[in-house]
Amino acid sequence: MAAGLAPRPEGDGRWTCTLETPGRRVPVYARRTPNWLVLETGSLAAPPGAERRAALHRGLLHANRDLSLARFALTETGQPVLRAELPTGNLQPAEVVAAVEALRKGIACLDALDGST
Repeated sequence: MAAGLAPRPEGDGRWTCTLETPGRRVPVYARRTPNWLVLETGSLAAPPGAERRAALHRGLLHANRDLSLARFALTETGQPVLRAELPTGNLQPAEVVAAVEALRKGIACLDALDGST
């Protein structure tokens, strides 16, 4: 598999793999729709307390500005996740590798932000 990931089928058209980054292992879920391949990480951090929430959200927005291919989002419970969406028309393996690398970069951004807030 591209980027050294070994996807495991989850059923319902989803696959799971583990992304190794310095200091952590992050689950990544892949789902293909008719027009998109969607990659999304599992939760990357616990929801912050009220005193840190604004700083985290500001940091995620700044990181989104600097990232390409991947974007931070919040789950219903306020936990940050990363998501990459690739159009499937003429999708090349190198594009999937680039999206996975964007997820890695986003995780590093979050780790740096977490250390500074």
